[in-house]
Amino acid sequence: MPAFSPVAPISGAVFNAQTTASFLSFTPALPGYQYRVVNAGNVVVFLAVSAVSSAEALSLVAGVNTSIALLPGTVETFGFNGNPLFIATKTASGTATVYITPGVGE
Repeated sequence: MPAFSPVAPISGAVFNAQTTASFLSFTPALPGYQYRVVNAGNVVVFLAVSAVSSAEALSLVAGVNTSIALLPGTVETFGFNGNPLFIATKTASGTATVYITPGVGE
């Protein structure tokens, strides 16, 4: 698969992840793509995604077994189904900025 390339129009999202779980309703301009997720912070961020509701995303991010751990400074590419997406984040301590960009590739 080719290197990751954002799609136009770019409709990314920025999170300020904190110890209290928070969510964002995210409706990408073009559904069905991969998403590059960047943890620009220096703490682990837990990420959960739901195509159903913000309540489900918040419930998922509350558990270590039901969320994705993003290590500090990492870049991951995921394929998420659903439009809109309800994305929740939280940290175990401190804060971190998380960037989500839709696109294609790895």
